[in-house]
Amino acid sequence: MAEALVTFFLQRLNDFILKEKNLLNGVDKEIKLLQNELEWMRLFIKNADATHRADTEVKLMVNQIRELTFSAEDVIDEFILRVYRHGHHRNGLCALVRSFNSCICSIHKIRLLHELGNQINEINTMSEKISANKSKYVTEGGESSKSSYETSFLMNRHKVKRAPIAEEWDVVGIEDSTKQVKSLLVERGDGKQHRAIVSIVGMGGLGKTTLAKKVCNSIEVQRHFDCFAWVYVSQEYRLKELLQGILKCITTISNEELEKLDEEESRKKLRACLQGGKNYLIVLDDMWNIEAWDDLNPSFPDEMNGSRILLTTRNKHVALYADSSSNNIHELRSLNEMGSWELFMKKIFLPGRGEGCSNNQGYRCPLELQDLGNQMVEKCRGLPLAIVVLGSLLARKEESQIVWSKVNASVNWHLTHGVGSHSCSGILALSYYELPYYLKPCFLYMGIFPEDQEIKVYTLFSYWIAEGFIQTRGEQTMEDIAEDYLQELISRSMIPVGKWKFDGRVKSCRIHDLLRDLCIEESKNDQFLRVCASNDDFTKSLDIRRLIIHGNGDGTNDENQFISEFHGTPNIRSFMCFRKSVNEKQFWRFLCRGFKLLRVLELVEVKNLHKLPKEIGELIHLKYLGLCETYLERLSNSLGKLVNLQTLNLQRCHLENMADQISNLHQLRRLYVLYTEPYDQTILDKCLAVTYVSRLRIDNLRDLQSLVLDAGAWIYGYALGKLSMLKKLRIRGSLIPYKEVISDSIAKLSILRSLELWDCEEVPTLIESSQNDCLNKLHLNGRLSLEKLTVNTEFWFPPNLHKITLMNSHMENDPMVILKKLPNLEILMLHYNPYVGKKLVCSQEGFPRLQLLKLCGLMRLEEWTVEEGALSCLTHLRIYTCKRLEMLPDGLRQLTSLQELEVYNLTQKFIGRLTANVGEDWDKIKHIPSLSLK
Repeated sequence: MAEALVTFFLQRLNDFILKEKNLLNGVDKEIKLLQNELEWMRLFIKNADATHRADTEVKLMVNQIRELTFSAEDVIDEFILRVYRHGHHRNGLCALVRSFNSCICSIHKIRLLHELGNQINEINTMSEKISANKSKYVTEGGESSKSSYETSFLMNRHKVKRAPIAEEWDVVGIEDSTKQVKSLLVERGDGKQHRAIVSIVGMGGLGKTTLAKKVCNSIEVQRHFDCFAWVYVSQEYRLKELLQGILKCITTISNEELEKLDEEESRKKLRACLQGGKNYLIVLDDMWNIEAWDDLNPSFPDEMNGSRILLTTRNKHVALYADSSSNNIHELRSLNEMGSWELFMKKIFLPGRGEGCSNNQGYRCPLELQDLGNQMVEKCRGLPLAIVVLGSLLARKEESQIVWSKVNASVNWHLTHGVGSHSCSGILALSYYELPYYLKPCFLYMGIFPEDQEIKVYTLFSYWIAEGFIQTRGEQTMEDIAEDYLQELISRSMIPVGKWKFDGRVKSCRIHDLLRDLCIEESKNDQFLRVCASNDDFTKSLDIRRLIIHGNGDGTNDENQFISEFHGTPNIRSFMCFRKSVNEKQFWRFLCRGFKLLRVLELVEVKNLHKLPKEIGELIHLKYLGLCETYLERLSNSLGKLVNLQTLNLQRCHLENMADQISNLHQLRRLYVLYTEPYDQTILDKCLAVTYVSRLRIDNLRDLQSLVLDAGAWIYGYALGKLSMLKKLRIRGSLIPYKEVISDSIAKLSILRSLELWDCEEVPTLIESSQNDCLNKLHLNGRLSLEKLTVNTEFWFPPNLHKITLMNSHMENDPMVILKKLPNLEILMLHYNPYVGKKLVCSQEGFPRLQLLKLCGLMRLEEWTVEEGALSCLTHLRIYTCKRLEMLPDGLRQLTSLQELEVYNLTQKFIGRLTANVGEDWDKIKHIPSLSLK
């Protein structure tokens, strides 16, 4: 981690020297000396590999180098801040001047440079003292780098990205466990109709969640239950979120409706939804204590219909408390020797690779490596997480005895010297230390998120970029490089995928709690970050660089606890606060005066914040500012002084106006400003949900890549069309007053990938954008003009669309006639009166690549036809609230690729036709593995 710290600072230092070389006359030699010394130090740290970490001298030097780098970084950032402050107060500038020379007089310049020179000299003296303890910055006997052969091998081996396999041990060694848990869920008979609680119990890393997923994805279980839901509980759970998470799974309730429900209303609605005769299966994953069960249990009625609740927990006491019958508890055991070896081989070798006689399910290991492999597998003690992580590490290395012997030695060292009580902690730590320097801070950053939280990758990338973890590489954007970094961590089994996007990219990810523990432990050692939960004892640490506060969201005004403890820690670069209630004046004073070198400020659901103070403009190093769900009402014009800002997230605030000076934020790459959803029209009118963005100017934001904004007068002037770098655009609100301007502007966005128009009443003409080859995602919520659809229909939609969502379109002509011509369409979602006709036809050979089709709220639809050859690749079909639809099309029989059918809120007559073995339409769907009829 120290190597990453030094490398990233050297890059910043080099940029600083190049940008302000004229200002630094007189101290340039001292800065260059510091730069050279840090280069040597970085080389020393790089060579201090795992075999030297036990050396106390090496550990001491690494710590001293880290402290020296921290000091140098603080000096440079403080210097920039002082120059800014002087220029602002003397000249009244609204933003950081482009050249420091233009904002300071010669006397003040001399004084500042003199102080900077003295501070750099002190740091150089520190570096001399460090180097005096060793004649050279290279560990004796150490290797300066990997062999050229190994380096070449790794570069060639990973030029082609391998599709990551999430939780690969799901097909190894758990067949018996899968059968046993299935039987507990689906068995009927005397006494089996009562609602039962089935538990999977085992230590962390055994694969409890993987087993639960395998069971719940099986055909037997899918067809047995009418309703299914899955939520992650974890130690720091929020009851309202759990209840609403289950509601999302078993109903089609919108997010807007959910947000109106408080905890008790959510509980009542959930219980009502689970009543009525339908049997349900609810998975409560990662439950830690009996209090969580007591909170959730009243929401699950027992209607004597065979409903089940499946728990996964490390604590057998929790399982027995939920259901005292030990017959319903499955204790997951470690993998046996054969299962461990099979999983290990699968992770390292592709089928048929290698020579020798070790062949397990087609995964072959060279004979000369078998003994070493067996030694390492034995040390994993049958824990799938440890086996997968270790296998991923070896999969990236040369297949030779020398390399594998070094890894085996490192495993031995970490098991002997590593920290943590868990038996696989040492192996996980080894995998962390084996990461290249640029991935280590990215991985440690995962520790900021609560257990089991689904992490949106675009948010994660914004954090990484703002922190300076992403190094430029050729013509690739920082976002593309961040995506490469995430893919590499996934391929190393350090981060599991949460959800996939329609185009095969990662939408969200998670962090296993054991790996999260590793992040937090290593972060403490490296002073990288400090995570404080609501029940923690706050302990001051003057040297921490990132502070994360997790509140419990119960409205307790407890900010004094951390304000007092962390007052006087000026070197913090990132501050994140979630779900706290604060005193506004005291909080802003603490933040703006105390953390003046911040780069990342993230406040989510922080209550009692109404106004952004003018002091926010002094945080000139800020690159990420998130104020989501703080219900902020007013911004300050000083926001325009944050000239280094790259991300501004103001979603779900009560803003009355947008700061005029936001147009000065020339480095802004992501701007998210959506007004809080109003509960009624009266609130909407009072809060001016449309006019608060009327004065906003965006034409100067030429680096903007993502824009999420409510419709308003900002659209006039064709400013949108000037954003040549824009890739994602979402606008919400009526576009009728701006329909000509918006059409022309969107047509000019040649590299736009995603376009979403929400609640726009009438969708503007998009014919001009029909030749945009980059546009692959389209979401239109509003009436589509039928005249426009009947002219050149084959060119109305861009040719490379992968996903289309149409809502409230009220089309009179069959939309399938138009959409079938899109050759690359993979996802089609028709929502809430998209089509007002009675008949829908998927014609012959139409939709050749469509994988997901959702029909929701087609209130007049009576007949649906699927002709031979249509929908040949369809895997998922969902039909919701089509009340007049009489039956499924006969053409479903031919769709052999179909894996899932969901039917929700249709007539009893329709559902009756799908009854297993006796329903009139059963023959049409009996080949589909997963059926959900709600």
